[in-house]
Amino acid sequence: SNFVRSSESFRLSENFSPVCLPRYNPSAFMYGYVSFLAPELCLLLVSSHSESFFSLKEARQNMEVALRPSGILPKIMESQHRPLLDLSNIPTASGGGELGSTPLLHFHYLQTTLGQVVSSEFRPPLTEKSAKKRLVREYQRVYSLVHAASKAEQQRLHFRAGDHHVMLACIGTEFELYATFDALTEKAAAVSIFNRLCAWMIQMESTLFMTPNPVFFDQS
Repeated sequence: SNFVRSSESFRLSENFSPVCLPRYNPSAFMYGYVSFLAPELCLLLVSSHSESFFSLKEARQNMEVALRPSGILPKIMESQHRPLLDLSNIPTASGGGELGSTPLLHFHYLQTTLGQVVSSEFRPPLTEKSAKKRLVREYQRVYSLVHAASKAEQQRLHFRAGDHHVMLACIGTEFELYATFDALTEKAAAVSIFNRLCAWMIQMESTLFMTPNPVFFDQS
């Protein structure tokens, strides 16, 4: 997404540009065809051939012909306004729910093997700028504690109760999870929700993250 958002020119017309994908081949370029099907809906097609602009353009046209009459494009654009990691969209059994129905306020989940991270949407009382800054600083403190320079000081599991919220962090073999709860949340309740949220996030990894073994189709 950074590649597409890096230039406003991508929105004005279709583009074809070299791009490096280190996991695929760190010593060569792939070529990305970028076309916006709608103001907030971008199609990115990738090829290993530098002369594949017109074939990718034709592929985009064929996709539009198939997608527009079916009514799928409006549904895709509508889904962008319903973020998956809004806590209200996370199953109640996994610690989510509407505001007031769960003490869980926010979380960060880092897939360390892939080097990718996702965060939940901010919800009250964390929507104010000052509250967000305070939360980020608290995450930084907890991160420093669990990643202490001395292995003897490192903590795989950390619980922290403060004036504004309760925070719980866990460092696994392939993930790190940092969760923030209402300040009145008891430790046992926070741990219970944390464990259920962690299990759900692990199940959702294939949906939330780019896999380490993407499939590339070579054009002949």
